[in-house]
Amino acid sequence: MKKPLQGKRIVVTRNEPQASAFARDIQARGGVPIIAPLIRIACTYDREKIKTLQTYEWMIFTSANGVRCFHKALQENDAGDVMKRARIATVGSKTAAALHVFGRQADFIPSVYDAKTMAPEFVASQQPTGKVLIVHGRLSGTILQEDFQAAGIAFDCLEVYATLQNEEERPRLKEVTHQEIDVITFMSPSTVDAWMNMIPHPETFHEKIVVCIGSTTQKRARERGFTNVYVPEVFTAEGMLTCMEQVIEKRGRG
Repeated sequence: MKKPLQGKRIVVTRNEPQASAFARDIQARGGVPIIAPLIRIACTYDREKIKTLQTYEWMIFTSANGVRCFHKALQENDAGDVMKRARIATVGSKTAAALHVFGRQADFIPSVYDAKTMAPEFVASQQPTGKVLIVHGRLSGTILQEDFQAAGIAFDCLEVYATLQNEEERPRLKEVTHQEIDVITFMSPSTVDAWMNMIPHPETFHEKIVVCIGSTTQKRARERGFTNVYVPEVFTAEGMLTCMEQVIEKRGRG
């Protein structure tokens, strides 16, 4: 039986090394991945804030990139034991998996993998009494901060990475736009913005099938003019693959 993604050309816009892993999953389902990493991650942190990490009851990680860059900061400041003391929450299973690489398990993961769900569930189920540290990137949203403030939760933020446009990809993106494309995938609002900024005549792709990892990215894609935008039931890369198959299958029947 022919696979739903068989022969479909799917643009992968996430950064490496995740892009290659996602591309392999697409190939396994019969698709043809076109890797075009639109962003790159640059780790950065405030050295003075690293010295105060032992004061937090909870640490919250909103992305796998945050976990990796946070761990790098700990290594560079000989503060590796900090993560053994605090309890840890992650926004989803992939972030928890990144945490596991460094020998820690997530103590809390929300039922839906986004900040909008995470904040009320975390407050209701964990009822933190000590200070909470939100580990995030420069372009991360402010939902957690706003909800914690409303709930009277004491918290601080630690920026550990910046999301930058991958300017080295501009020449390759010109090649991509001359190919037949069936599906475009976006893993974050910043990848949507980078596509609009770096692709020549981005409006020509507004009617393509777009699959986003979550509702925040979906909202940005619609704001930027895409009209056929979908999100999976489970906000993961695997969920995106299933979503693609369902959308393409449904269109084939139509």
